Amino acid sequence: LSKMEEVMSGKGKGVFVVNPQHPNPGEELPEVENNVDVEKQWAVVASQHAETYWKLLCAFSDPKVLRLTKADDEIYTEFRKLFPEFKVDVIDEAIFKNKENKEKWRPFLMTWEKKVEMFNFLTLLRLNSSKGYLEDNTTVVPRIQFYCIEIARLREGHNSALEK
Repeated sequence: LSKMEEVMSGKGKGVFVVNPQHPNPGEELPEVENNVDVEKQWAVVASQHAETYWKLLCAFSDPKVLRLTKADDEIYTEFRKLFPEFKVDVIDEAIFKNKENKEKWRPFLMTWEKKVEMFNFLTLLRLNSSKGYLEDNTTVVPRIQFYCIEIARLREGHNSALEK
């Protein structure tokens, strides 16, 4: 199964709940059977978001000027305070989604609930910032985690050498 198919089938590894109303926010999602219509809707929205973001990246000769949200400055500052050594250019998915890192990310992600629209919507993220949205270069994260990493990539110049 592709990563998207794994997530959509409920069998994806490393996907966790970022919903404050859930009895255990932050717990890893169990293997469950998902509603096919909801899965299809999510896949369409996530794919459209990825395609739009990629087009934006490719449209700018200097992607550093691109802003993703009204809160970019705050997101970047708070992300780098908590994760000063986090390597955003090429992400090792095993380290990124290990138990220790998940426990560090969870409370941070929840602080954005009222500040960033759709902060917990599952979003496609490129693992290697120099490559596009390819099956082996994509993982699924909550939208605010996508913003943290992509804003850092933009500010730190990691999207400047894109394979367009």
